[in-house]
Amino acid sequence: MQLYILCHLLNISPESPTFYLLFFGVLFAFYGANWEEGHTHILRCTYTIGGVTFGLTESQWLLISTMCVNGLTNNRFAQITLGEISPSINDTVQSILKTLNLISYFDQKHLIMVEDFRFCTLFIALSSILGWFGFLTCLVNISKICRFQTAIEGILPLIIFTNFYCVALYFSNIALQEPIWVIMIASAFFCLSTTKIIICNLVKVDFSIFDDFHLCLPILISTFAYPLNWMYWRQDEKMLTQILLVMNLSMYFWYVVCCINQITKELGIHCLTIKK
Repeated sequence: MQLYILCHLLNISPESPTFYLLFFGVLFAFYGANWEEGHTHILRCTYTIGGVTFGLTESQWLLISTMCVNGLTNNRFAQITLGEISPSINDTVQSILKTLNLISYFDQKHLIMVEDFRFCTLFIALSSILGWFGFLTCLVNISKICRFQTAIEGILPLIIFTNFYCVALYFSNIALQEPIWVIMIASAFFCLSTTKIIICNLVKVDFSIFDDFHLCLPILISTFAYPLNWMYWRQDEKMLTQILLVMNLSMYFWYVVCCINQITKELGIHCLTIKK
């Protein structure tokens, strides 16, 4: 959600591929870290390259710090461009391109883009790059210690998550005009899948999307609902989206409450009720 808000402030809309590179990077890294823990029994949140340590925690802190600074400056931080920071940025870029013999591949339009580039985007991009690197590292590590079929099964929730968003983009207008609704539906399933992995790691059982597969029904129904509404139903998209959101959130909350009840019963403690 915080990344979506920052992208909105920077005018990076869902129509731009940049939005998805930034948006999915941090999410996939969080999922990948818990997914890898299920196979290695070690939760790795950081990576060290050349003596520099970074990872999921640093990625999140970059986003949170950027939002805090932007809030304290009343949205001014998100509006600062490289041209404001360094008026001679175009001359510097031209000098670098000439040194590399690449000046012929760029025209004045590209230089204007550099000058108008939002400084805040650098922090968001760095956070996303850290996320994507972490997720790819998890993929490599898991592929080394388990069968291909097991690895594919673990990544199915991300495939379902991404597929739903792509379908919503193609078969609805609300995904572009009011993307927060569709993002919340996708996020509900993402949180459910990640929570399920964390619970499986805690109780030392293998994660499988096919165990309690009914948990996936709301997101699958949502995936089919948009094409059917686009071609046949012709109902109000916002009302349909709100119904799908309630359905997905209800499944997520129901799963969390069931997990809490089972844990408290096993431990003999009370969590959601007051002990008499």
